[in-house]
Amino acid sequence: MGEGSAVRRLVLLSLLCVASVHGAAPAYVALATEDPRTERLAAAAARILSRKELAGASVGVDIRSLTRGERIWSRNADRGFAPASNLKLVTLHLALAVLGPGFEFETPLVADGPIVEGGRLEGDLWVRGSGDPTLQPCFFESEDESAPLRPFVQALALQGVKRIAGDLVVDARAFDEVLVPEGWPADQLDHDYAAPVSALSLDGNCLRVRVTARAALPPLAELRPEVFGWRLENDLAAAAKPDAFQVALAAVEADGVVHLRGSVGSEVGVALVTRSVSDPPLYFGLALRAAVERAGIALGGRVRRAEGAEQPREKARTLYTRRSPLLPALHLCGKESDNNIAEHLLKACALKRFGHGSWEGGARLVEELARELGIDPTALRVVDGSGLSRLDQVTPQFLTALLARAWDAPWRDDFMRCLPISGVDGTLDKRMSEPAMQCRVRAKTGFISQVSALSGFALSGDEPEQETFTFSILVNGFKGGNAEIKKAQDDLCRAIVALPRAGGE
Repeated sequence: MGEGSAVRRLVLLSLLCVASVHGAAPAYVALATEDPRTERLAAAAARILSRKELAGASVGVDIRSLTRGERIWSRNADRGFAPASNLKLVTLHLALAVLGPGFEFETPLVADGPIVEGGRLEGDLWVRGSGDPTLQPCFFESEDESAPLRPFVQALALQGVKRIAGDLVVDARAFDEVLVPEGWPADQLDHDYAAPVSALSLDGNCLRVRVTARAALPPLAELRPEVFGWRLENDLAAAAKPDAFQVALAAVEADGVVHLRGSVGSEVGVALVTRSVSDPPLYFGLALRAAVERAGIALGGRVRRAEGAEQPREKARTLYTRRSPLLPALHLCGKESDNNIAEHLLKACALKRFGHGSWEGGARLVEELARELGIDPTALRVVDGSGLSRLDQVTPQFLTALLARAWDAPWRDDFMRCLPISGVDGTLDKRMSEPAMQCRVRAKTGFISQVSALSGFALSGDEPEQETFTFSILVNGFKGGNAEIKKAQDDLCRAIVALPRAGGE
């Protein structure tokens, strides 16, 4: 690769990140039928969409030029499709529009009583959640699963607390009590990507067990982080095959026992096994209690949920507030398609706008946005923030209109930084990686069974005749594997990028 081509790609990436569009968002006209590029793109799209892999599938496409304010080509653009993770584009947009780029999640630690001589807290200790999805090790630049708890423990130590006379109260009432959205696959709810959603969350609401293989000996296993009252039963055996890893982690039993069964080969090294938890606030509280007591601070009462209209007393004092910036959460949600973060974001938007976090409130925000964009909201249905539910329905033209609004928003750079880059990173790191396409596309991928999606931005041409497009490609009901559908989506992007400049040959 020559130095010139490398510099060119950096320039293209910069343009997709920070190019400016002045004034109001363009009003999109009907298909540019007199533009020869329309005929060229229509012919390419017809060839691509006639592939046998797409036979019987429902396909919706909308392609617009942001530069010229024209719809270049579309098919079924006003029909509803399941979007899979393309719904995260809506969630990211709402998070930046409703919460704002400078937003911080706040998780206060509140002493409901005085700290008297000897370090005794005469009352309960409260932890009040507001939907922070970043209380997990990766946001603390750590591999230690207890890292998110450390600031709370340190705050108690700095206040000189040695004993808590009352209870540890976990308050997750900022969100409703519906932990799992409608339409999520029931047989996948134990997986990390389908973990429940709560205003008080820890480690993505997943229990983790660290497994360490040993030659000729049963593997070691430890609960990460330690959870008060929970005990791991390690029933793992050494596998004959060195790279074997067949492990199952059972749900926590009523007595706190967690069974780990299976076999592990000697060359596996260290691996993590995860399983979603059923009661996120309680999990947070029990893990915090274990961390507090490990630091030498005793808890006289129990871990319990805040109930009814219960509140700390008037003279309660905030000992510490964990403040977590929004943008790192958005980045992971977009680049790596993190479902749990997306769900927390949608409920946090509803909390900010309506005073209570719920998926119904999130759906109201989507309806408001559709009306602002001139899109008929009756063609849309949003029941979650990640697109994991098969009940979600959006139209390609809604997504391209939303992307056009984001392009013209003051927080456009923040939005763009959340999207995977073709051939570079995120879920597009291995797609469209050839020199002609690398850095030319920033888009969100999406996949659930028989649903595949790709929507975002594409850049064609070179300076000074570059043109920016927004596109949405939604495919439902295909019979084969997703690999061939992704190839079709990528080839449509290649056709967009290959378009000549308007008025050119």
